[in-house]
This record gives sequence, structure tokens and C-alpha cells, in this order.
Amino acid sequence: MDASFLPRKPQNPSSLCCSRTTAGTELGSKLTINTLVAMLSTGAKAALLFPVAECISQIKWIWFSSEEPRRLSDMSSFR
Repeated sequence: MDASFLPRKPQNPSSLCCSRTTAGTELGSKLTINTLVAMLSTGAKAALLFPVAECISQIKWIWFSSEEPRRLSDMSSFR
């Protein structure tokens, strides 16, 4: 009978409970340069998203507050 479908016992039973190492040291050993670059680029994208959206909204209202009348359908061009 093939026993590959049976659950395996963990190699180290103490790994199921609290370990003596801290989470910071485990995390530090798994961080690579690629991980740091990915986290920094994601943070930079998120930091730039809000100001860019606010600038587009401000340009939209400057466009509609001009002296000449604008059609409401022009609002969709700013999406």
C-alpha cells in the first residue's frame, strides 16, 4: 500500500510550538536585495499615487472654472 497520502510527522516537534528564536532574526535571514528593492518600489508607487491623483483633480476643476463654458461630457476626459 502506498503511504504517500498519509500526513507526515514534522521533523522537529518543537517547531509547532513557540521557538526560542525571535521573528526578527528569522525575517532578517530571509530578506534579500530583491525583496528590499520590491518593497521600496511598491512604497514609492503608493507614495506617488496620491499626489498625482490630486493634481489631476485640481487640473480638472481649473479646466471647468475657466471663462468659457465647458460641456459636462468633458469631465470623462480626465479619468
